[in-house]
Amino acid sequence: MKLLFLLLTVISFGAVGQSLSPEVIGTSGDHFTNTSTQLSWTVGEIAIETYTQSSNQLTQGFHQYIDPTANLTSFNDILVCSAYPNPFSNNLTVVIEDLAKANEIVITNSLGQQVRKVMLVGQTSVNLDTADLAPGIYYVLVKTEGNNAQNIKVQKY
Repeated sequence: MKLLFLLLTVISFGAVGQSLSPEVIGTSGDHFTNTSTQLSWTVGEIAIETYTQSSNQLTQGFHQYIDPTANLTSFNDILVCSAYPNPFSNNLTVVIEDLAKANEIVITNSLGQQVRKVMLVGQTSVNLDTADLAPGIYYVLVKTEGNNAQNIKVQKY
C-alpha cells in the first residue's frame, strides 16, 4: 500500500510541471523574417551582452532597447581634467588639459546644491579657495560650450 501511494505521488508530481519557453513579455514588439534575416524586438527590455562584428550584431539575453535619438560622443570631444589634492582642506586646484573647450566650473555639495561657480578665461589651472566650505563630499563639474562635461568627486576634511 505504501509503495502504491509513493508511486502515485511520484507520478502526480511528474505530470504537473512548468514549461519554460524563450518568450519575452513586453508592452510592445514584433517579429520580422525574410530569406536571410530575422528581427525580433520589444520595447523597454535591456541587453545583457551584445557582440558586434562588421555589419552583424548579436544580442544575448533580453531584447535590446535602442533609442534612435541618442548621440555618441567622439573621443576628440572628451574633456580631460583633474582636481587635487583629494581630499582637500582650504584650497582645491582644478587642472584642465584642453582649456579651449572648458568655460565654467560648478561645485555642488552632496545634496546637489551649487556652492561655487567659476567662469574660466584662459587658465590652464584654477586654484579655488574652499575655506568657507563645510567638510563633506563635493562634485566639481567642468563644463564646455558644447555641453560636454566632466564630473569629479572630491572630499573636504
